[in-house]
Amino acid sequence: MINVLGDDVGSYYNNFPEMAWNLLNADDNKQKILSVAYIAHYSMKSNKDFDLRVQRTTDGDFHNQKVWGNYSEEQRKSYHETTNAISDHYLHDYWMSQTARAQDFSIFPQSRWENISQKRTAIQVSTVHEGSVEEDACRVLSGNICGKCQNHTALGPYPWWKVDLEAVCLVHEMRLFNRLDGVFDRVANFVLEGSLDDQEWFVMMRKNDGIIYGGADGHPYIWIDQSGIQARFLKITILGEEAYLHFDQIQFFGEKAS
Repeated sequence: MINVLGDDVGSYYNNFPEMAWNLLNADDNKQKILSVAYIAHYSMKSNKDFDLRVQRTTDGDFHNQKVWGNYSEEQRKSYHETTNAISDHYLHDYWMSQTARAQDFSIFPQSRWENISQKRTAIQVSTVHEGSVEEDACRVLSGNICGKCQNHTALGPYPWWKVDLEAVCLVHEMRLFNRLDGVFDRVANFVLEGSLDDQEWFVMMRKNDGIIYGGADGHPYIWIDQSGIQARFLKITILGEEAYLHFDQIQFFGEKAS
């Protein structure tokens, strides 16, 4: 293992970071390395990245990340000029080539319809997580299935979660991904409602059999209506006087209504 100067850096991570700094500071190695080449793998690709860096998290060891949000337009421009001399899209293109055929290896059946709920606006009755109820509710629409609960309401009567599809759609399918780290039965019974105006609601389906289901293990709860039901707003309510609502992911499939 060598650096761009040809030096052996096999011991770079021994007693990290003390050994690393010793190697970099010896004989002005840091400046010598920078004069040859370096990869800014934590660089900012665009102005949007400055804001994203702050939005991701500024907790704990990342408290200094807040400074990125204070960069002026001139500072951002200067940063781009010094750290983005070459655009290398290899990893981007490789990733896209892999995700394009990811469904071929999926443990979940492919839906006949388009995902109409991913990254839409959502809200829920309450949250026990940090942030707003809107932020917590939207986490289950990210598309990232992980096996743990990504939203979580407080304990209360008939907790609900609601999504705005942003247009009237024919809803054909719903998939609910339960958390896999325990308490599977908490979301076993629920009702799905739809609305055209967020005022008047109608029941689309009800599950009260108490049968638990999975999620990331390949066994989410799947409901299908072949004809499709027109709705813009969709609401899931857990049945119970003392209940929680929490999911890994929630997905709705369908098409825009004519």
